[in-house]
Amino acid sequence: MKTSPSELLNAQVSLLGSMLLDETVIAPILALVADSDFIEPRYRMIYLAIKRLFSNSGKVDAVTVNGALGNTYGDLLCQIMEVTPTAANWEAYAEQLKSQALLYHLQEIGNQLAVAVDPDGGRDLIDKANKLLVGRTGIKRMTMKEGFANFFDRHDGSTPPVFIRWGMSFLDQRIYAERGDMIVLALLLGLMMERMGAELPWRCPIWTQAILCGLTITAAEFLAGCVLNLWLGWRVWDYSGMPGNLLGQVYPEFAALWCLVSGPVIVGLDWMRYAVRGGQRPRYYLRGS
Repeated sequence: MKTSPSELLNAQVSLLGSMLLDETVIAPILALVADSDFIEPRYRMIYLAIKRLFSNSGKVDAVTVNGALGNTYGDLLCQIMEVTPTAANWEAYAEQLKSQALLYHLQEIGNQLAVAVDPDGGRDLIDKANKLLVGRTGIKRMTMKEGFANFFDRHDGSTPPVFIRWGMSFLDQRIYAERGDMIVLALLLGLMMERMGAELPWRCPIWTQAILCGLTITAAEFLAGCVLNLWLGWRVWDYSGMPGNLLGQVYPEFAALWCLVSGPVIVGLDWMRYAVRGGQRPRYYLRGS
């Protein structure tokens, strides 16, 4: 599987090399690039192997990727890392890769359209080209019927969920959340903080508001954990290994973090409410007035 150096100087190779050289760039690359963007099958295989390893919380490097590919890609992986100048330019590599892939796939469709034998086949090819030109990874055009079928297929239990990687091992091992979970959580926490800031009087010191809000969130987190994790067994988070935890659902450090974060958030939400609704201008005290 020996390849000449000149053949390796392309965006496909440089992007794969970036992922092998620097594990921190893997998540943003996976969010931006699809396997269909890799025109050459062997590079697509390497990308998919990296994706599988990363999604399964495995370590990604040349050795583990080669093992995932049956120990047959060792020479190519070494060449890829050798010719990749730096992982710092991965965004430029990704942009170039996607542009080249789009052009390649459009040219393929154009060639097929040139030999189409009926209008229906031509319309299907044009629709395929339109889907490519949507321009965002993972976006699909489909009918309502196809959308419902796709939804139930994704929730039939056969496809394992892809959890968010937090970049810190102790969080990765204890908080198992998908992107949609975090959107819902952010909305609920924002609503809770907004209500706390709105209902507490201005004369209540801001640090007291922050502590009350943080403790309220911690209590809500404990109740939600008892239902979701202990009763339903969803295992969304698990703090059992942390010191001072309560039934594995809350622990002191996170409670303190909620209190610390609540203060600035309450202030920001107060000013947003004032800008939208008017009313009393926000004012804060360190001591009760």
